[in-house]
This record gives sequence, C-alpha cells and structure tokens, in this order.
Amino acid sequence: MTKLERFMAYAAAFEQTFVDDDWTRLAPYFTEDVTYQVSGLPAACTIHGRDSMFAGMKKSIDGFDRKMSMRRIVPTSPPTETDGVVTLHGYVTYEREGAPPIDLHATLVAEFDGDRIFRMHDTFALDGAAMQWLHQHARDLDGSYV
Repeated sequence: MTKLERFMAYAAAFEQTFVDDDWTRLAPYFTEDVTYQVSGLPAACTIHGRDSMFAGMKKSIDGFDRKMSMRRIVPTSPPTETDGVVTLHGYVTYEREGAPPIDLHATLVAEFDGDRIFRMHDTFALDGAAMQWLHQHARDLDGSYV
C-alpha cells in the first residue's frame, strides 16, 4: 500500500470516527509519538503524542464541527505523495443555522514512518471573509485543541 493509499484509508476512518466517536480505529495510522500541528487558526497549536492528539481533535470537533448543521470536506486537487509525504489541499464547508455557508481553506501534510504518520500539519488560510464569518457566527464556539 502506498503512503497515499494509507492516508486515504486514514481519512475514511476519520470520517467514520467523526460519526461514531470511536477514536481507537485511528490508532493504527499514527506513531505513538506523533506530532500534530495546527496553524492559521486562532486555536493554533502543536500537540505531541497520539493520545493527546486524539483528545485535542475530539475537543475541537466537539466544540466546533459538531455544532454545525453541515460539514463537508472538499479537495481542490488530487492529493499528492512525494518522498513519503502526502499533501492534500482543499476546504471545509460549514453551515450553521442562521448563517451563510463558509469555506475554510486548508492544506494538510502527513509525513510517514513506514505505514504510520509521525507528523501531521494542518495549515488553514483564513481570508477576511472567513475571519468575519467566525467573528459574526461562531463566537460562541470553541474549536481549540488544547
């Protein structure tokens, strides 16, 4: 299995976890000492360790994504794999009652050690419209990871 195939399997497992909150299914995709970095958001952070990463992801999802009426991930180009590094460009469309939809653009980079991710970095590119939407329609939400 290529790194790209492995990453896509992780992405599918993540979406299942989003639905049923079974984080144990994601453990085989990461090293125990994984580093997870989020940048470009007010909740930017770096988390070390698989269990801490899962706890942070769950905290963010519970405080933000699960409070939306709709969440859809849209790749803007096919994911690529170069030298064991998988890169995915895209955006997440969110809808919330009483607010127009918003697209939050992001790049995800996953670095592998064998068949497991040892470093993952999600970089968000929030333009003025996204920042205004967050300020106007999501002030009561907490998308922080830590």
